[in-house]
Amino acid sequence: FAAGSVNVYLGASDIGDYAPGGSFIDASAVQAGRASRQANAEENFQALVKKIKAALNDEKEWTSYFEPLNKPMSEWNGGNYEKKWGWSKEPVGGQCRLCRLAFANRAKGARFNSATQQVEGVVPPPFGHDFWKTAWKSSDAKVEVPH
Repeated sequence: FAAGSVNVYLGASDIGDYAPGGSFIDASAVQAGRASRQANAEENFQALVKKIKAALNDEKEWTSYFEPLNKPMSEWNGGNYEKKWGWSKEPVGGQCRLCRLAFANRAKGARFNSATQQVEGVVPPPFGHDFWKTAWKSSDAKVEVPH
């Protein structure tokens, strides 16, 4: 978004939880149709091609994908974005959520609190600590975290 690109999204169906509707071209119908061998799969594909061509050939259409991003987050997806991710107003330090989740699943004594998106039970060593170069890279399913 920051680069001024219009994104064509093909992925999880809950994309609306992470980006405002109307700010990307959703290709999910094409994939779903092909995966289930629906009769209208080709029709869905042609509709996607038409959307992409419209965005590429019409500046007004292109810029329309950025309009939802100009609204306050509290208005994204009817306010559902703010409701789901309201906790994120608090500063969340350290690694990204996915990194914290991976750490919590692998570190002995750790657990991931999905409400706060934080690791509990153990404290991850700081970035640059030898733990990340040694124990973390081991093939062990669970690893001891230094205190």
